[in-house]
Formats: sequence, C-alpha cells, structure tokens
Amino acid sequence: MKTRSWTGPALGLLLLLSACNEVNNFPPAAPAPLPPAPPSQFNITGHWEALSDQGRRIAFDVSPQGALFNTRINFHHDCLAGRLRLTIDGLDAQVAGDTFSGTMLFRINDAGNLYIGRFTLTGRFEADDRMRGGFVSSITDKPPNDVYGVCFPTSGTFDGYKDP
Repeated sequence: MKTRSWTGPALGLLLLLSACNEVNNFPPAAPAPLPPAPPSQFNITGHWEALSDQGRRIAFDVSPQGALFNTRINFHHDCLAGRLRLTIDGLDAQVAGDTFSGTMLFRINDAGNLYIGRFTLTGRFEADDRMRGGFVSSITDKPPNDVYGVCFPTSGTFDGYKDP
C-alpha cells in the first residue's frame, strides 16, 4: 500500500485555502467617535485682550459656537544679535470646556525677510471676563543672511480680560 505525502502542489493548495480563511476574519470595527466637548461654563463670547509676560499684546474673539477667531498675537524671539519681534494673525482654535488650544505653522515676511516656524497658544477661561494661558514658538527656517543670527525658541504666559 502506498502512503501519500502532502508535499508539492497539494501542500501549497492546502496552505492557500488556510490563508483564505484568515482573510475572512476582518479586523474589529473602529471605535465610536468621542462625544463633543462640553461648552464653557462661562459666558466667553466676545472680544478678549491679554498682555504676555514679554509685554506683548494678544487679542482674539470667541464666537457663540466656542471658536477663537480674529487672533492677533505679538511676541518676540531672542536671537544672538538682538530681539526679533513678530506678529501672527489668523490662528484658529476651538474651546473645549473652559480651555482652548491652537497650533499654527507660520510664514512671516518681516521687512523682506521670511521667517518660518511653529506657534502654539493654549489657555483657560477662569470667569466670564478672565483668562490665563501660555504660548510656545520656534523658528524652523529663516533667510540665510539674516542679521539676527541664531534665534532661540521662545515661550511665555499671559493674563487677559474680555472687553465689557
């Protein structure tokens, strides 16, 4: 009596059929999306102004839907050859509960010199008319013949109020 071994094409067909069964085992479904963040407990709609610990102005509006818009942020970087003052317009952020956070990549043309970097603004509303926060910025690219030389990352804090 002959014994048949499972080698060659028969073994390949068996492995292929086994692999096909694995394809039918789909990965689990994606988790359900998170519920939207709760609205702020404060009346934050309106125009906000702040002064940073750099002595520079930060201003923005908050919509009834809880979005920051019309932002204008003044800040500076300390560099080897002096202080580089910059302004960012247009950073948008969403309010989640009583906090907000927004990051933006910037391209600022300052007197013909193009500075490229990243800026993050975070904060917390503490009352209907009071907020606190902080920011971080770094310059990732600048003109090769820039008079400021090396510019260091910067950060700061701010306190602000809503216009009455």
